[in-house]
Amino acid sequence: MLNEGKGATSWGTAAKLFDVSGNIVGAIESVRDVTEQKRNQKHLQETLDRLRNAVETTIQVMVSAVEARDPYTAGHQLKVSDLAQAIATEMKLPEEK
Repeated sequence: MLNEGKGATSWGTAAKLFDVSGNIVGAIESVRDVTEQKRNQKHLQETLDRLRNAVETTIQVMVSAVEARDPYTAGHQLKVSDLAQAIATEMKLPEEK
């Protein structure tokens, strides 16, 4: 069970506690503060998103430079990319692949 409250996130579990006859006499509970882990996870995801954006921008700049230098092949990489994407879709590959 994940509980995300005001500024804190906790993870809790519980298990039944039995006596020697098999009767439930209580519970053993465990609660952990995972606020820092969730915060770090969010920060890592934001960093990953920024890095992906930076890589895409870098590739686009490189493509523009190549096209400017050799207009004969302009647009070729887009056609190749479209073809690769169509093949991946037919293969039912995940989008990130």
